[in-house]
Amino acid sequence: MKNSLIFALVMMIAGAAGYGVQTWLHKDKIAKATLSIPGPDFSARDINDKIRNIKEWRGKVVLLNFWATWCGPCIKEIPELIQLQKTYGAHGLQVVGMAVDDKQAVSQFAAQHGMNYPILIGGSDAAELSKRYGNKLGVLPFSAFINREGVIKLITQGAIKPEKAKLILAQLGIHS
Repeated sequence: MKNSLIFALVMMIAGAAGYGVQTWLHKDKIAKATLSIPGPDFSARDINDKIRNIKEWRGKVVLLNFWATWCGPCIKEIPELIQLQKTYGAHGLQVVGMAVDDKQAVSQFAAQHGMNYPILIGGSDAAELSKRYGNKLGVLPFSAFINREGVIKLITQGAIKPEKAKLILAQLGIHS
């Protein structure tokens, strides 16, 4: 009985310590990812073959998300991006998806999942563009938060959590 209690106590302390370390590391990553550099200009075709330029969303906060239909974490993140656009679109947010994929796969995926934001087809060029936006490791998904003036304020590698996105958006003046 005494050994079980000691074991349980040690596990609780280890769990609390692990949680504290993860929280500290998470905050450190956000701080290191905070930027203030002009977003590179680019144009790409959307799923309807219309040429779109990133500047057309100037005046809005843009969440530029690099993703692919074959990327598991990207697929899990899509419903969150759809919800962010639905919740904050009227308040000045524009989610823009940049697919590192081919048009047919992306068009089919977007239709099946009800994606409610512009989807651009970047193909293999999108990987290079993501590096210009700060994705030094070439990770997918990758997102850049761009302020209303076209300045990259924060980047995230990996799927973004809704609560983290809400905090970032609030820092950029977007509230529901």
